[in-house]
Amino acid sequence: MEHWQTILVVKGAAGNMTLFARKQQQDWEFCCSSSSPSYSTSTIGMNVVHSFPDALALLGQSWKYLTPEYIHPEFKQQCWSHLSKQSGLFDKINWRKACL
Repeated sequence: MEHWQTILVVKGAAGNMTLFARKQQQDWEFCCSSSSPSYSTSTIGMNVVHSFPDALALLGQSWKYLTPEYIHPEFKQQCWSHLSKQSGLFDKINWRKACL
């Protein structure tokens, strides 16, 4: 896991999901890992993407319904920008506190 940084950790009843990133020259690479047995990507680097929206998509559709445990300061605004456009019954107040 050399040079990978934790970007986002969300916690749910089934376990944690973690988004990682590393800077490659001018761009970021993202991948994710999960402690949930039902989540298929459990090894860092299996699916690597190059944009933050694609990185959030790696977490699946339900990540916004989970509890934010950690958001890297450099990605808080991007996370909130993405979430503020989302609909659904997720806890926007809790996410706003974590992001802003």
